[in-house]
Amino acid sequence: RSILSLLEAEDRLDMDMIRNVASKSSEGIYIITSPAEIMPIEQIDVDQVLRIVALARAQFDVVLLDLPSTWTSWSLSVAAESRSIVLVTEQSLAHLRQARRVLDLFGEVGMKSDKVKIVVNRASKGRFRNISLQDVADTLGGEVIAAIREDGGDLAKAIDEGKLVTQITRRSNFVRDIDDLAQKLGDSMEIAQS
Repeated sequence: RSILSLLEAEDRLDMDMIRNVASKSSEGIYIITSPAEIMPIEQIDVDQVLRIVALARAQFDVVLLDLPSTWTSWSLSVAAESRSIVLVTEQSLAHLRQARRVLDLFGEVGMKSDKVKIVVNRASKGRFRNISLQDVADTLGGEVIAAIREDGGDLAKAIDEGKLVTQITRRSNFVRDIDDLAQKLGDSMEIAQS
C-alpha cells in the first residue's frame, strides 16, 4: 500500500481508503508511503492528487507532503493549495541557485512569498563557513526559520531500523534542530488559523 493505491483508485477514493493505506506509527503518526517502483511523475493526475490531499486534510490534524524536487503541474498545484511551503536548501552555491529558481517559479505562478519558509539542511553555523545562514536569507530574500545540523549517523541508523530518530537518541543536535523546526512550524500554523 502506498500513494500509488490512492492515485489509481480514481472514483473509489474515499476517507476509508485513505485510512487503510496510511500506516500508523507507535507515536500516532500516519504515513502514506511513496511507491516502491519508479513511476513517471509527470503523468500523475492533478485532480486526483488534490482529492487525496483534501481527504487527508479532513482526516488528519496536520498534513505534510514531501514533494519531488522536480516541479510538475500537479506538484505546483499542491504547493499553491498549501498553507505553507518549507523550502529546504543547503549552504552551497549550487543549492542556493536551485532554491532561487524555485522561488522565482513560485512567483511566476502567483504564489505569495510569505508562505514559503526556508530551512537549511546539513547546516554549519561556524564562523569559517563560506556561506553563512544570513547569506542564505539574503540570497533567497526570506528568513531562514531553521538550520538542521548534520547528524552523527543516528538518522541512518533510525532509517535502517524503521524507527524515528528520537527512538534512537534524544541528545543529538539533529534532534534538537528538528524539534525546533517542528515548534516553529506549529506556531506559524496556529497564527495562520487565528
